[in-house]
Amino acid sequence: MQQTLYNPFINFEFRPNTCFLTGEKLATDATPLNIFPDWIMNEFELKDQPFKLLDETYTTYGKLTLPCSENAYKRILLLQTEVKLAFQNGPDALANLTEWKLFFWSGLIAYGLIYKEIKHGLINQQRGEIFDLSPALIEKFKNLLFFLQGIVYEMDKSEAKPFSLFTFNVENDETLAPFEHRNEINTMTLMLRIKNTAILICLQDNGANEIYHQALVEKINKQAISAKQFQEINAKVFYSNYLFNQIMQYDFVIHQNKIYISSLNGFFAKPPFDEWINKTYAQVLEAFWKPWNVSLMDILKDPTCPVSAFEA
Repeated sequence: MQQTLYNPFINFEFRPNTCFLTGEKLATDATPLNIFPDWIMNEFELKDQPFKLLDETYTTYGKLTLPCSENAYKRILLLQTEVKLAFQNGPDALANLTEWKLFFWSGLIAYGLIYKEIKHGLINQQRGEIFDLSPALIEKFKNLLFFLQGIVYEMDKSEAKPFSLFTFNVENDETLAPFEHRNEINTMTLMLRIKNTAILICLQDNGANEIYHQALVEKINKQAISAKQFQEINAKVFYSNYLFNQIMQYDFVIHQNKIYISSLNGFFAKPPFDEWINKTYAQVLEAFWKPWNVSLMDILKDPTCPVSAFEA
């Protein structure tokens, strides 16, 4: 019988007795998986801290869990342990991990939050509230889940790299908390910083943002950057991924427990990014530079050239 990848988006079946990653039915005593790894929650005492959902309601980090099979849990734990050691050993160790391991690790956090938002939305729908996802978003979410199933299956990665990945060495700055996380579900952009080590990833752009920001990344050249410069890069990448106008399409085939992937987009038929508008970008940058109280007027002193922390 032909193998298929688990796809809960067909009928929106997100059930507590079904593994979020594989679709396996779970025993009643199955251990749930924390979306944010245990070591992060323990180190920064996040378990009881509030976490804001998209509908402006709150839960806590400790309640952000996923139903998970024993096999998937073991494999994810191995991945989390490897990434934990890299974060603890600093930016160079993180940069030396394979890109796919960092994609799987960060993708699990992003998809976990997507899963919780959908579950929350379905519960609200039962109460009579509107819950609607566009076909484009459903396609993105399904693609991410299919890629993440490469954690439990062997995966041929030679024909598709869906992401842009950036890692950074950020100078210590008491202006910022030691733990920082940002996640934009619609564009599938995620940033996570632990002290001076940070990862920023666009989960489904086929590497387009890496090319778009190539000059800036080469200018940094893996050197330490200030916290303000780091937040500027976040603003640039979060904004550019908002401008990314392609819906990526992939063909996934699983045969003899191995996933084969090919990108169906090929070369972009049109420019993959909409026009960069300095005023809009400056509003994004103002939000990221909030800890330094930099106003929109300060950023746009010259409307044709927003202020940059990378200026000499």
